Amino acid sequence: MAWQWQGKIYETRAALDEAKRRYYEATTAQYRAQHLVKSRQGDRVRREAAVPARRRHPAALDTAMRKQVAPPQPAPKVAPPQPAVATKPEKPDDLTRIRGIGGGMQYRLNRGGVWTFAQLARLTPEEVYELTGIKVEWVIQGQLIEHAKELAQEAESSD
Repeated sequence: MAWQWQGKIYETRAALDEAKRRYYEATTAQYRAQHLVKSRQGDRVRREAAVPARRRHPAALDTAMRKQVAPPQPAPKVAPPQPAVATKPEKPDDLTRIRGIGGGMQYRLNRGGVWTFAQLARLTPEEVYELTGIKVEWVIQGQLIEHAKELAQEAESSD
């Protein structure tokens, strides 16, 4: 019977036990060495705890900090979408007549300044995404803009 450990196959149990013993001895020796270094540094760290880090070793810390940490980047400024129309028209259209638009979506469109079918028909799928959060693919597949164009033409012909 063969045993497998850490991606290697061992033919006998004794070989497996020997490999594990060597591994554990190496890792424990490594941890002991790290602990010894930390404990030796501990006294110095406690004494210097009140001193700011930059005053302890300014040159070494500056180079180490430059290597490890990139300077923070400012967050991009995102402007809210500008409404298509500043004020609500006298007779806004019922946008829920469009397939795929419910009351919540109509609210988001109205908040963005889209009140009529014609205004929605002039938008691109990306602009609809910015106003409502609907994915661009869904806008295209659901044919929201095409349906808005049809309803805008109906509204024009009836006026």
